[in-house]
Amino acid sequence: MDTENYSLLETQLSIGGSQLKTNSNAVSSIHFAGKVCVEQTSTSENESFSEMVPLEMYDYQEASMLSQSEGTYSVGQKIDDLLDMAIKCRTADGSVDPPGMSLLLDKLEEIDNTDDALIKFTKAVLGGVQVKLQKNSGGGAKGRSGAAIYFVYDGSAMVAVCKKFPTSEELVRELSSLSRLREPEFTCFKIPAPLAAAKIKDSDYAGVLVSKVAQGESIADLIDSITKATTISARKNILNQLQKAVVDIARALAQLHTEPIGSGNLALNSYLTKSINRVRHLVSVVAKEHAKLQDIFVFKIDEVRQQLDHLIEECCCEQSKAAIVHGDAHPGNLFWDSSVGVTFIDTPSLHYSMDSMGKPIGTPERDIASFEGRLVELCRKAGISENESKSFRDTFLNNYDAEKGGSLSEKKLKFFQLRFVLGELVQACNNERSKDIQGSKDIQEAIVSLKQILGWKN
Repeated sequence: MDTENYSLLETQLSIGGSQLKTNSNAVSSIHFAGKVCVEQTSTSENESFSEMVPLEMYDYQEASMLSQSEGTYSVGQKIDDLLDMAIKCRTADGSVDPPGMSLLLDKLEEIDNTDDALIKFTKAVLGGVQVKLQKNSGGGAKGRSGAAIYFVYDGSAMVAVCKKFPTSEELVRELSSLSRLREPEFTCFKIPAPLAAAKIKDSDYAGVLVSKVAQGESIADLIDSITKATTISARKNILNQLQKAVVDIARALAQLHTEPIGSGNLALNSYLTKSINRVRHLVSVVAKEHAKLQDIFVFKIDEVRQQLDHLIEECCCEQSKAAIVHGDAHPGNLFWDSSVGVTFIDTPSLHYSMDSMGKPIGTPERDIASFEGRLVELCRKAGISENESKSFRDTFLNNYDAEKGGSLSEKKLKFFQLRFVLGELVQACNNERSKDIQGSKDIQEAIVSLKQILGWKN
C-alpha cells in the first residue's frame, strides 16, 4: 500500500535475542467481488510481499452487524468536488501542499470514532441500504502505512470497501491519485470508484474513504490458486488465465507510463533520491543482524553495501525518463478480470510521481521491477516451473516493450529489484524475530534472491 511515508513509527524487533529496528509488520487487505483475502506485508516502504491467505484464517468479527439507529449521516461534499480539490494538493516535487490539504479536509464530513457511526455513514453513502461491516478484531487487515480495511456487505454480497487512513496526508494522496487515474486518457485499466470520504473524531485514524469493490482477483491470488488445482486441465486453465492477465497488465502499465503529457521527459532527481535513501536504510537494518545471517547463510553485508554504492553511482549518472507510476505495483495490488480487464488498487504513492500539473516526475523502473520480481517469486512459491515462470516474465516484459512502454534502464531495474529484495529480507527477519532464524525459509529465499541480483554464486 503506502510507500514513501518516512514518518512511520519504528518497532524494535529481536532475532535470537538481538535487536532489529524496522517498520512494524502489518496485514494488507485485498478486496474484490465474491472473495476476501488478506495479505501479510510490511509497513516499510513497499519492499515486501508475501503469500495471500483467506480472510477466515484471521480472527474476524462482524462490527455492530447492523446500525441500530435509523438516523443517517449526510454524505457531505460530493466526491467529485473532493477529487477536484485534491488536484490543488499537488506540488512541483510530488509532496502534498499543506494549504490545499487543509481546505480539502475542512470540506469533509466528520463522523464519530465508533463502528455504528461508520455503518451509518456508509449506509448514507450507499443510499440507505442496510449494511454490515466486517473488520479484523486483532489489528490485521492493515496496509503498510497502518490503514485499516472494513468490508461492507448488503446481505451476503460485498458492496463496498471502507479504508481508514492513519494520516490525513495519505488520504489526500489517495484522492489526488484517484483523480489523476480517472482521466479519459487511461483506457487500459480501471480503479475502484471512490464514493465518499470523511474525517474521524478523536481517533488514531484521520479519515475514511468508501469505494466500490474491485472486480476480478489479484494476480497474487490467481497465482496462488494454481496450488489448489486438483486436475491437470484445471491447472492449465489457470496458467492460461495468468498468461492473459500478464499481457493486460503490461499494457496497462505501459499506458500509465507513456500516455500522460510529459512522459519520457526528464524525471525529478528527488524521486530517485528518496528510494536511494530508503535502500541505504534497509542495508543498515540488515547490517545489525549480519553476524547471525552470515553464520548461517554465508552472507557478506560489506559486499552488498559496496555493490549498492556502485550501482547508485551508476544510476545517478544516468538521466531518468519521467513517468507517472503506481508506486506499489506488486501482484496483490493489480487485479484482473477476463471481462473487465485490469484494476489498480491502493494508489496513494502514485501522488509522489506527478507534479502540481499532474505531469510525470517518477521513474517507470520502480513499477516494472516491483511487478516482475514478485511475479517470478510468487510463481516459484506456487510450484510453477522455472521455464513457466520465465515465460510469464518474458511475456510481461515483451508486451510492455511492444506497447512502447518506454526504454528502461537496466541499472535502475537492478537497483529497484535490490531495494525490494532487501525489504523482503527485513520482513523475513521481522517475521522470525521470536524464532531460530536458522530454520527460516523466507530468510534463506530472500538471501538467495539477493545473491542472484548481485550476481553471486549460491
